[in-house]
Amino acid sequence: MASYKAMILIVLLSVFSGWKANTYYTGYEMNLEKNVTASIKKEISDMQYQQAEQLTAKLNELKDQDFKVLRESQTIIERPIYSQQCIDQEGIELLKRYKEASNALRNKKP
Repeated sequence: MASYKAMILIVLLSVFSGWKANTYYTGYEMNLEKNVTASIKKEISDMQYQQAEQLTAKLNELKDQDFKVLRESQTIIERPIYSQQCIDQEGIELLKRYKEASNALRNKKP
């Protein structure tokens, strides 16, 4: 009878110690996960802070620069070469004949 009591006591102690070990291990895992999550959040926060600082510095640098507005305007220049005749009268006659021949071919109906 004493051996039964001893066996029951051993089984109960084994179950209890297993439950306690599981509780400690689960707590350890949760603590480990919490620490990893906290360190990752801290690293992300630091990175975002550095990027915000860099952006602010760049924006201040751009604000300090002077910007010039460039406007383009077209001007027509009268050059002496354009006001002179470059083609002689014979060349003009050839161009007129070519124009008439091309118009005739274009207007010709099949």
